Amino acid sequence: MRKSGLVLLILLSALMAAPSGTGTASEGLARLPTGACTLFCPISGYVKVWYVDLNSSLAGSQRIARVGVGEEFEVYVEVWLKKTSSDAPMALILVGSWSNKWPPVRGAYVKIYEGIPSSTGSKYRLRTTMRAPQTPGNYSLWVMYVPPPREPGVDPVENLFKIWSETENLTGKAPWELPNCGPPHARVEVVAKPKITLTNFWVSKRQVSPGETVEFGVRANNVGTAEGTYEVEAKLDGSHLETKTGVLAPGQSRDLTWRVKLNQPGDHWIDVGGSFSAQIHVLEPGELKVKNLRASSSELMPGDTLKVYVTVENDGEMERDIQLALIVDGKVVDSKTVLIEPMSSKDVQFEVTLEKPGVHEVKVSKLGPLEVRVLSPGECRLLEVAVGNGTVFPGEVVNLTVTLSNVGDLETTCVVEVSVNGTVKTSEVVRIPGKGTKNVTLSFPTWAAGLYFVDVNGTELTVEAISPPDSEGEAEGGSGRLRVAAGVASLAAGGAVAAYVMVGRLRSSKSRHGLGARKTRRHKKRRPVGARRRSGLR
Repeated sequence: MRKSGLVLLILLSALMAAPSGTGTASEGLARLPTGACTLFCPISGYVKVWYVDLNSSLAGSQRIARVGVGEEFEVYVEVWLKKTSSDAPMALILVGSWSNKWPPVRGAYVKIYEGIPSSTGSKYRLRTTMRAPQTPGNYSLWVMYVPPPREPGVDPVENLFKIWSETENLTGKAPWELPNCGPPHARVEVVAKPKITLTNFWVSKRQVSPGETVEFGVRANNVGTAEGTYEVEAKLDGSHLETKTGVLAPGQSRDLTWRVKLNQPGDHWIDVGGSFSAQIHVLEPGELKVKNLRASSSELMPGDTLKVYVTVENDGEMERDIQLALIVDGKVVDSKTVLIEPMSSKDVQFEVTLEKPGVHEVKVSKLGPLEVRVLSPGECRLLEVAVGNGTVFPGEVVNLTVTLSNVGDLETTCVVEVSVNGTVKTSEVVRIPGKGTKNVTLSFPTWAAGLYFVDVNGTELTVEAISPPDSEGEAEGGSGRLRVAAGVASLAAGGAVAAYVMVGRLRSSKSRHGLGARKTRRHKKRRPVGARRRSGLR
């Protein structure tokens, strides 16, 4: 008996490996090969398979299913199950006849049920998926009952493999203790079919400037077993862009590429074949603003360097450059190109050396102007020389009041020098602030009666000391005192003007005249010293 069971097991394995068309009906359900059904007694008291359907849209039809090589397909099974005498779970597996080994290799079977049915029996609707073999042809499916394992904790399917590997255990057992093939089966026709897939989606850039071109694409693959046609549509923001079509042989691939120019700032969406999509952002250029013109100083010395600053703001999303020019008194003296990062600001600095004193207008491009003053150096000018004495006698001191002016912007040092008859008698050093004036008093002594030729920094004047009065003179003059006829020398705007100052003894009150020559006792009429111009301070 053990030997005959082993022979039948080998026969069953051979029949399972044989083409499924042997012993099958021409339509409806494919039956199990006739010889295999005699191996076990049916256990219809515990398991009833009502139908096996391969198409959910044709429920209960149990028609032949046509699938492509290697494709997944759905299987729907309706069974009635009743509890056996065992308290362990039973199982059902769906087996494909393309398995050439027993127990079947993974991929040729799938477990569709595991549990303990009710003692009165219940109907079950089961669903699973299987993958067709890689070889075209006609194949059968059948539902196999897997008895409950005797050992607790053993997986029912593992128990099935154990039973089939221990051939000596196939005899002397109750029907519900042995694997059993139910009669309902399905037929699967596996055919060569094209299968187009899209992979390797790519986009050249996810962020671009306005007007920039974006490239994107996919790879079309035919992973089926027959020649097929692809038709891949690309869309931009939901609107049709371009459709690419072509034919691919089995196992062939082709790279497809699209190009699109994007002008409108903002977010855009591209879609390829309904399988891939990507967002492309077009940057907002924004606006460049030049503002806040300022200088390192509003006043500076001749030859000093002036630093000029502006702030450039970029409120856009793009890096941008700008050409800036430094303009002084209407002339471009420097220029530079500045790169500004997105959403940022940058201080830009120019430098220029200013030599010419005065007020200068400074601009950067169209911003400005600023007024910058270059200070002029200090320069001394002699404004006035005044003689302070009313009357001078030999041996007395002549007092001179000199008025000086600094016509420059900067403080300067002036030297006042008084020469008498060609000999320097006195001098003084004076500091005068910019645009300021100062009076200086200097003096020199007289030593005899007569004329004294005085030079104050190039300004000339003449002073005459007179002899002391005598009794005769007092009787004739009537006053007993002498007066200085003129004692002031002034500088006009054009330069120094010499003044003639004569101190004389008047013969009578009627002999007085204004500045100029005076007739004096014991003296001939004298001609005043003419004006002589000298420039600068000595």
